[in-house]
Formats: sequence, C-alpha cells, structure tokens
Amino acid sequence: MSPTRIMIASFVAASTFAFTATANASETPSLSNCLKMERQVKDAIDANQQSASITQAKAEARAGREFCTTGLYKSGITHYASALKLIGADKGAAASGPHSTID
Repeated sequence: MSPTRIMIASFVAASTFAFTATANASETPSLSNCLKMERQVKDAIDANQQSASITQAKAEARAGREFCTTGLYKSGITHYASALKLIGADKGAAASGPHSTID
C-alpha cells in the first residue's frame, strides 16, 4: 500500500471514529435510562396489581428488559413506556421518564 493510501485510510478511520463517538455521546436512550425506566415500571406494576392490563404490562416490561439487555435501549424504553401506559401509570412518567433522574 502506498504512503498516500495509508494516509487516506488513516484519515477516513479517524474521521469515522470521531463521528461515531460524537453521535453516541448525544443519544438519549442509554443503559442508565433503561434501568431508570425498569425501576419505574416495577414500582408501577407493584402498585397496580389490580389493573385489568397487568398481564400485558408485565409482558411489555419483559420485552423492555430484553431489548435493554441486548443494547437496543430505544426499543426497551419504548416497551417500558407502553407498560406504564397500559396500567395507567404514564401520567407521572412525563415528569419522571427517561430524561429525569431517580434518587
């Protein structure tokens, strides 16, 4: 490989790495947000055992966990949000959803 090709390949690789690092840093869906949503859903399910949609909410929570554990955070958070909506606990989710912190 000629020195020019090596230099071009190095530049392309460095540019790709820099772009990927910047894109990943700005993404909202993350493992941390999945874990926050998982806790929120667990608490909501525990508090709403009599909900008519509890079985479906638990299925959505399981799907959310599966997606989050495989790194598909956005899909996982979407399933967790669906679980909250099914049991009617999504009203507070806007204030304490994936963008907030849980103490």
